[in-house]
Amino acid sequence: MIEKLIIVAIALGAGLFVALPLFRGAGGEKEKDAGNGAQSAYLDDLRKLNSKKQHLYAELKDIEFDFDMGKLSRSDYEEMERRYGAEAIAVLKEIDRLELRMTGDEAGAEIESEVAKMRGQVEEG
Repeated sequence: MIEKLIIVAIALGAGLFVALPLFRGAGGEKEKDAGNGAQSAYLDDLRKLNSKKQHLYAELKDIEFDFDMGKLSRSDYEEMERRYGAEAIAVLKEIDRLELRMTGDEAGAEIESEVAKMRGQVEEG
């Protein structure tokens, strides 16, 4: 009897541990977006793209493994590798474009800040 209670308690604890982030996710995202809209949007896009990149890399590894094991014909392997490879390249280009935009915006904000400081010094002097 005690063993069953322990098992139930562990199962409930595990279920709560797994479900809790799902309930927190909705509120946390709103707070994050309200605080830093543009930057959080960039970071969210970057996270999604990196996740997609990792998924595509895993698929390419699986395709290569399946080909090595004889599960795929050469023509199927080449076609799938070409398709997933092209998709991975597109994701990498999008990541580069997004990172360039992020650093460009940060650099622009820093330049504007320095110009404002210089204008303040000129007006004072």
